[in-house]
Amino acid sequence: MTSLKNALYDSDKVVNRHMLPLDEYESIRKYNTLHLIDPVNYLILEEIKTFGQNGEELVDLWKFTDLLDLYTLLPMKKESEANKSPDIYNILSSNML
Repeated sequence: MTSLKNALYDSDKVVNRHMLPLDEYESIRKYNTLHLIDPVNYLILEEIKTFGQNGEELVDLWKFTDLLDLYTLLPMKKESEANKSPDIYNILSSNML
């Protein structure tokens, strides 16, 4: 995904340093991800798509970067099962030799 982000920012069609036409985004995305994110692309577009002054569909690369950072940097939440077994609890909490 980082290579996709870099390719999007390196595009010649970037406007105002962070806006990219939707068709350019789609062509770069398809090339860089090999259609792997197709099932969730509509969800991504709901968050990052905006409209320009002339009504053209644009992609906000700053929003895309924020979304990508959230996806890559936010740790997964795991349920802790520490000492839920009575036997393990007795063994770990005893001071017997």
